Amino acid sequence: MLKELECVGNELENCLRSIQLIKYTAKTEEASSTVLPSCEGKGMEEKEKIKKKIPELLSSASVLQGRLQKRLELKKLSCKMDMQVEKVVSDFWSKMEQAPKQEVKKEPKPTIFGSPGKGPSRLGQVRSVLNTIKTKLKNIFSGTPNVGDLSDLYIKTAVTTLGSEGSQLNDIIFSTCFDIIQRKNSNVSFIRDFYQKKSIEDYSGEEIIRILENNKDINQPICIPLSLGHNRFMERQHITTIVITNDGIQYYDSKGVTSDQYFLKPPPNPQATLRTILDNCKTIFLENKGLTNKSIEENTKIDQCDSHRCGLFVLFFIFSVLLKNKSIEDFKNVKISPSLIDKFRKDLIVDFRAHDKILSEEGALSTQVYRKEKEQVGNQGKTEQPDEEGFIAV
Repeated sequence: MLKELECVGNELENCLRSIQLIKYTAKTEEASSTVLPSCEGKGMEEKEKIKKKIPELLSSASVLQGRLQKRLELKKLSCKMDMQVEKVVSDFWSKMEQAPKQEVKKEPKPTIFGSPGKGPSRLGQVRSVLNTIKTKLKNIFSGTPNVGDLSDLYIKTAVTTLGSEGSQLNDIIFSTCFDIIQRKNSNVSFIRDFYQKKSIEDYSGEEIIRILENNKDINQPICIPLSLGHNRFMERQHITTIVITNDGIQYYDSKGVTSDQYFLKPPPNPQATLRTILDNCKTIFLENKGLTNKSIEENTKIDQCDSHRCGLFVLFFIFSVLLKNKSIEDFKNVKISPSLIDKFRKDLIVDFRAHDKILSEEGALSTQVYRKEKEQVGNQGKTEQPDEEGFIAV
C-alpha cells in the first residue's frame, strides 16, 4: 500500500510540475515572439498545443489526486480494521497485567470433566455437546447478520457463520483472519495445507514432512493451523495450531490435549503422533538454522467447554502470540471466558466488513483469489495450494 501511495504521489507531483513547466514555456515563448517577429508563427503554434494540453494534464492531476485520497482513506481503514479484535486482545492482557500478582499456580488437577494434557473426559465431552446445543437453542430466533452491504461472496458466508452462534468456523474465516494479520505484520507466514481441503490425518507422515521441508525458508514467525478430523468421542472436526518463533515452538489446543494423544496416518511410523510433527518443525525451522536448545511448549489447560468455539479460541491465541508477543506460559495462569470469546467473535464481524470494503476498493474478486495470488508471490510455488472452492467446517 505504501509503495502504491508513493507511486501515485510521484506521478501527481510530476504531472503538476509538467503543468508549471508548460505555463512557464508559454510565457517565455510569448515574450520571445514580441522580440523576434520572425518566430511569431511558430510561437503561436506551440501556444495552441499548450492550450490543448493544459486541460488534459489538469484532468489527469485531478484523477490522480482522487486516487491518492482514496489510497490514504484505505490505509486509514486498514489500520482501523486491525484494531477491533486487536483491542479485545490488548484490553484482556492489559487487565491481566494490572491485576494483583498471584503465586504461580500449580498444574491443574484432574476432575470428573477432564484431565490436563488428555482433555475432556467422556462426561466432559457430553457437557461440551450440551453446551453447544444450549447455545444454538438460545440463539435460534436471533437471526443472522445483514450481509446485503457486502460485495465479497466468501466474506458474506464468513460473516453469516460468525453471526450464527453455535456454529463452527470455516476455512474462509481463518484465511481472512490471516490476511488481516499479514496486513498488520507482513513478516508473519502461514502454512495453510492442513486445515482446508484436508485435515492433518489425511496426510501420511512423509507428505507432512515434505510440505514442511518445502517451506523451510519462509519468514518467521510461522503459524500452522491444524484440522484434526473426527477422531475423538462426540467431537466434531477440531482445530489447533502450531506457532514457531526464534524462541521455540508452541502448540495450542483449547481442550488441553497434548500432541502425543493424536495419531497420524502412516507411513513411515504406524504409531506416529502429532508430537512427531512438532519435533520435525523444531528440526526444520530452528535447529537447521542454528537455533538449538529451543523448547516445545504445549497447552494442557482445558479452556474450551463446548464443541463449537475451538476456532475462536485458536484465533484468540494466534492474535495474542503474533501481535502481542504472548506465549503458552501467559495462557497458563489466565481464564479465557466464553464471554470474552463471544466479544472476540462479534468484533471479527466488524473487521470482516472493513476487510470487504478494502478488497472491493482494491478490485479483488474474492478473499480466495486474493489469498491465492498472495501465496503465489509469497511462497513462490513451494506448496501445493487448494482450489478456490476449498471450504470445510473446522
